[in-house]
Amino acid sequence: MFINRLKLMLSYLRKRPKVNGLPVEIGIEITTACNMDCSMCPRQDAIESGKRTLGFMNRNLFKKIINEIKDFAEIIYLHGLGEPILHPEFFDFLRLAKKAKLHVGISTNGMA
Repeated sequence: MFINRLKLMLSYLRKRPKVNGLPVEIGIEITTACNMDCSMCPRQDAIESGKRTLGFMNRNLFKKIINEIKDFAEIIYLHGLGEPILHPEFFDFLRLAKKAKLHVGISTNGMA
């Protein structure tokens, strides 16, 4: 992670148009399910139009993502069009992230 941060800092200081490092923050949408129907949210339209499908990310895919990013990322955000706390393996996903030494942020409606 230190080398990645160094690459990012050098790219910034040298005002490079192309950044040499990798992102330190990663957003992961683990579900499109939601327990609310907020008028300002595009979720329902995206699902009804077929642009998105309703479902939950499987554990193997989540583990694959974590394994691919753990050497450069520092924090993951579990957010997107769905309510992450509704995922049946939410707490298992938190444990996997912690084991990989990743910090976790979530975006929730607090109603789950």
